[in-house]
Amino acid sequence: PLVETLGGLLAFIPIEVPQLRQISGYVGIGLDGLSASSLIYVGSLTISGPLVLPALATIDGTVTINQQATLPDGLPSLAAIGGDLNIRTLEVLGPFPELLSIGGTLSIRDASGTATARFPSLVEISGDLTIDGASSTEPLTAEVLTTLGGSLLLQGNRSMTRFELPFLDNIGGTLRLSVDNGAPFELLADSLETISGDLIIEWIDGVASVVFPSLSTVNGNVSIRDVPDLQSIVLPDLSAVAGTNGLRVSGNDNLANIDLRSLATAQLFQVAGNPLLTNINTS
Repeated sequence: PLVETLGGLLAFIPIEVPQLRQISGYVGIGLDGLSASSLIYVGSLTISGPLVLPALATIDGTVTINQQATLPDGLPSLAAIGGDLNIRTLEVLGPFPELLSIGGTLSIRDASGTATARFPSLVEISGDLTIDGASSTEPLTAEVLTTLGGSLLLQGNRSMTRFELPFLDNIGGTLRLSVDNGAPFELLADSLETISGDLIIEWIDGVASVVFPSLSTVNGNVSIRDVPDLQSIVLPDLSAVAGTNGLRVSGNDNLANIDLRSLATAQLFQVAGNPLLTNINTS
């Protein structure tokens, strides 16, 4: 109980170490869990059981929250993750109220459960943000996220109904929304101005409109295809699509309206197989 510093820790039996403040290397938490009320720093962390770390402020490496993990209080003091954050469960997962930055990627993959991973203070993700195969109607909230260094990838989330990033102004990679969601779904990113990669929306039910009111530049290509419920595309500020394949809108059975009133530059503009399309505004 008097240990304050460790080089690493693998916990496969219940462990309580109230004086422990720092673990410089890897920490693996098994099914029986760990309680370390004074721990403020770890190198990297894998969680596969119950965990109580109320003071943990910094994780230099990667965090993996496996399906067996239970974190009813979340990680209430965690301010920075230097590597990736991988979430594999939304069964018992409390908030991350102080987390400001993730140095790698944030990934929610094949996560069972109906809870929400809440990041009310998160402003920066240096890598990708991926939500893939989550069961929750609202797998993640990040209301103040402004910087995404990598791609935004949303796919196969059959119960997800809404995802909002109101202050995100730049995506450093690709925005991809794909694979049948099943439920009606809307993506709201009203401040988004630049996508450094591609904008891809394809093979997905439940999306009635594609609206990005502030988007001005896509440095890659734009592909919106095979979205059967899509009725309108509204990109009023989009002026440039820089990719060699340009802009393609095809195979959208109910699409009636396209608003590209500011479009000035595109290598190619292809519109085909949209039988109800009656209005294309490019003026």
